[in-house]
Amino acid sequence: MSYESSGSLVGTIILCTTKWKSSKLLRFNEELFFIYLLPPIIFNAGFQVKKKQFFHNFFPIMLFGVAGVLISTSIVAAGSWWLFPKLGFDGLSISEHLSIGTIFSSTDTVCTLQVLNQEETPLLYSLVFGEGVVNDATSVVLFNAVQKINADTLNGKTALKIFLDFLYLFSTSTVLGIAVSSFSCPVSSMKNSYKTSK
Repeated sequence: MSYESSGSLVGTIILCTTKWKSSKLLRFNEELFFIYLLPPIIFNAGFQVKKKQFFHNFFPIMLFGVAGVLISTSIVAAGSWWLFPKLGFDGLSISEHLSIGTIFSSTDTVCTLQVLNQEETPLLYSLVFGEGVVNDATSVVLFNAVQKINADTLNGKTALKIFLDFLYLFSTSTVLGIAVSSFSCPVSSMKNSYKTSK
């Protein structure tokens, strides 16, 4: 049974048991998603990166993944700040416009990677895959930094606070990732050596 079919079946069962009313069971907890579900997904993607090509192309990947997200977030947030009032969507705070910017600036590279062949275009594949991993991590960190601000106007002090929160979250996430990978790599290599010894 596919994931989609399982999800549809479980959703139908929940709706039938709650007599077609909204259920507290279906509430989305973003903290649960950002803290417990998303990091293993990003960790798995990072674990599959070809390390030699990733570190060989580290600067362009970081430029696309970090600077690209920051630039794209700024452009999308400014566009929503300018366009939404013209369309009648008034009342959004600066934090909400920046949140929209971070959400829309995160690109999905799955389709692109399906078209590319790693053996034929190793450089392009490495850049796209690495940028996708760094882009996702940067978007999550930036989204969390933007959610923490309480400001009615965007000024230098607010921008500095967002930037410092971003650096803090990015650096602590990196240190945590290095610590977890330092533990999981020896465990994984022991597991692989145990399999080969059998």
